[in-house]
Amino acid sequence: MDKTTKYIDKVIISEDFYFEYGRTALMKWLNDFNLTPQEQDELQVLIKDYDRFSKLPTDHKFATVREIFFEIVSYCDLHANSKSVYNKYEDKRTLARAGVRMNDWCNHIYIFKYDRQNTSPSVKNALNMLLEPKDNLSYLSEGHRNKISEKYLGKPYNSSTFANEITEHFSKDIGQWAKNAENNSLLISRRIFDLEKEWNITELTFSQYVKDFKKYVADKQLPFIFDAKRRTTKYFWISDVEGYFLNTPVHYEIIIESDEISVDLHLEGTIKQNLEIAKLLDPLPPNLELKPWRSVPSISHIQKFTLTDEDLVEKTAECLGELFEKTYPLLIQTLKTRYPLKSLQMNTSDEIKEYAELLSYKKQIILKGPPGTGKTRMAEKIAQFIIADQIDYSSNEKFELTKDTIKNYIKPGMTLPSKSGIIYTVQEIDEVKIGIKSDKSKVWYPSFNNIIRSYNEKLYKGKNRGSGFRPYEDAIAIYLEKNIPADSLAQVDPTTLSVDNSPYYKIVQFHPSYSYEDFVRGIIAKPSDETEGIVYEAENKLLAEFANTALDNENKNYILVIDEINRANLSSVLGELIYALEYRDKEVDSMYQIDGDNTITLPSNLLIIGTMNTADRSVGHIDYAIRRRFSFVEILPKNLEGQKDITFDSTLFNKVAEIFENHTSEDFRINDVQLGHSYFIDKTSEGGPMNVRLKYEIKPILMEYVQDGILKESAIEAIENL
Repeated sequence: MDKTTKYIDKVIISEDFYFEYGRTALMKWLNDFNLTPQEQDELQVLIKDYDRFSKLPTDHKFATVREIFFEIVSYCDLHANSKSVYNKYEDKRTLARAGVRMNDWCNHIYIFKYDRQNTSPSVKNALNMLLEPKDNLSYLSEGHRNKISEKYLGKPYNSSTFANEITEHFSKDIGQWAKNAENNSLLISRRIFDLEKEWNITELTFSQYVKDFKKYVADKQLPFIFDAKRRTTKYFWISDVEGYFLNTPVHYEIIIESDEISVDLHLEGTIKQNLEIAKLLDPLPPNLELKPWRSVPSISHIQKFTLTDEDLVEKTAECLGELFEKTYPLLIQTLKTRYPLKSLQMNTSDEIKEYAELLSYKKQIILKGPPGTGKTRMAEKIAQFIIADQIDYSSNEKFELTKDTIKNYIKPGMTLPSKSGIIYTVQEIDEVKIGIKSDKSKVWYPSFNNIIRSYNEKLYKGKNRGSGFRPYEDAIAIYLEKNIPADSLAQVDPTTLSVDNSPYYKIVQFHPSYSYEDFVRGIIAKPSDETEGIVYEAENKLLAEFANTALDNENKNYILVIDEINRANLSSVLGELIYALEYRDKEVDSMYQIDGDNTITLPSNLLIIGTMNTADRSVGHIDYAIRRRFSFVEILPKNLEGQKDITFDSTLFNKVAEIFENHTSEDFRINDVQLGHSYFIDKTSEGGPMNVRLKYEIKPILMEYVQDGILKESAIEAIENL
């Protein structure tokens, strides 16, 4: 006789309700515990701290509540904790294999009494089954009930009518009814279980699960957001609503491996960083465990799932909530200290986010608009949003090398090896210079600023660093990197942080005489290591050098802002890199060789933002080949009235806008020439109140517009009357 037959026989012959002990325990909770409102609040708070609740001493005033809760659960869930202790049946019978965690059981047993409509569906179904078994079934999962209803009733699931409709549907299939009519629903439930292969057919994919999970989070207004860039068919990243766990080495993640779904906190920084985070979380609470993951194990919820599990979305969301609750308070301050620039990403406008996404897709964009619309400032904000969380101030990156520190560690007579193996000797060092030479060269004097830059930006690790004073600068930077204790350096003041002092950001302004040799690669004269003469070598300029740095750090984004991009002849300045803009990560041939190699690569992680003044028609035209490789974003004048932290003269703004509406020449678009909003911001604190700005900034440029034919002469009277 198999287990199913034994179970059915027991149910049929039972004179009592088959789970009478469970009903008795539930009725005791509902009727015998008369708690005051204050006690109800105390108990609810205590239940949410499940570790404490489960370990209450026997003399605690809520110890008997804990005992009755655990007994109720022992009749409901096959995997209840301490079922052998609390379940009074010899065979330890339970309603179902519900898979609900003990903390959720306890929380919702409480809610069932005081706020029944908000009880978790699975728990509510179980408790209703104990209270009124004739009108309920022991199939607890809402997901399963949906499938059963669709398969056998041919209509959507209705919780209020489901049990009666399914009982009627299967009543003819029951060979013998139970002696106690309250047990008949158990026989129906068993019949459904026997037919599970017919109705529990899952076609759920991980991708569909992710969509369902995101919808659940939105519907329930749970405090999580998702990283759209960190999502595959195998995992997706999740963050707190502030976004501190997006794009950082510490992040929450739901991942499927070998058909097992787990809810994790992954540590993917350096070994030192990971050990630091792991130490914060030691010891782990009982519901979390270490999971093998790269250099340091991840923190994982002990409960695992498969795509066939009932109520998968609800249960994984609950696990994520528990993981978040136990780890977030311990991690957030560490991350805020490590990534102080991350705050620049908080409360970012949708406009900035949109442009950042466009830049990530296109790789180069141009912000175009009339003067004063804040195009350069907008470019910096986009850069801040993208790279703010890349600067880790927990490592040496948070320290700033100073001239005084160099003087403390570099002394005359020291020998410093270079990357190429040449040995340099320090000849002298004082307030203004360092003298250094090789065996075959005269004394050369690299600047303190270049040494600091090589050290801070780790330029000595890059390729093609063989020109000018760089071997000398790099040799000093390498020595300092190896020999200066990090805590001896001056820390950067977080209040002064911006992308300007980041190695991931550069800005350059174009002008009409700017050339390929200024921007990409050119010939320079440099001191020779072999003689006291001068040699001529090719040298990477700003773009090629920045590209090489990005190539060496493929997991970081690098942003180059080209201000006034249309003032130079772009076709001449970019040369062969016009092709490289579109075909990222592919080598192109330059006209100059460095170390026998004439190739240049623009990597995908080098992002370029150009700004263009649309009112200036005297500047160069951007040809279609280049234009096609950029996305253009129009930055227009806007009324900033009511914006925080500024005083904006909206009346004057509107008057000037009216001049453009009524007097702009037909040859010009208003959007290309109208004065931008920055002209109308009061700068009294800087010596520029609005009356001064009107007289010396706004009126003069408007009169120039008249002289240039942008505004008609009919505008003169309106300008003078401002």
